[in-house]
Amino acid sequence: MGRRGRPRSAPAHPRLSPVNGPLAPLAPIDVYIGTRDLCYPDVRRLEERAAVEGAAVHVIVCDGAVHAYPLVPAPEGRAAARAIVRSAAS
Repeated sequence: MGRRGRPRSAPAHPRLSPVNGPLAPLAPIDVYIGTRDLCYPDVRRLEERAAVEGAAVHVIVCDGAVHAYPLVPAPEGRAAARAIVRSAAS
């Protein structure tokens, strides 16, 4: 998000970091994350909060994968991309 769209309380504002906002009103979420992704610790925190708040957050972790690994032309990336397509189609 550029400067114009950034809330004044950034970076902790829920628009920039959903882990800091209420989770209960969110629709079910699937998160595909690699252990080498910079966002990995925040996703784990999101997963813990979702469990406490009863939010439907399903985290799929790929050991050693980088950010946006479902886009990577590797077996793990292709498998994740197929799972995302199946989920979106159902």
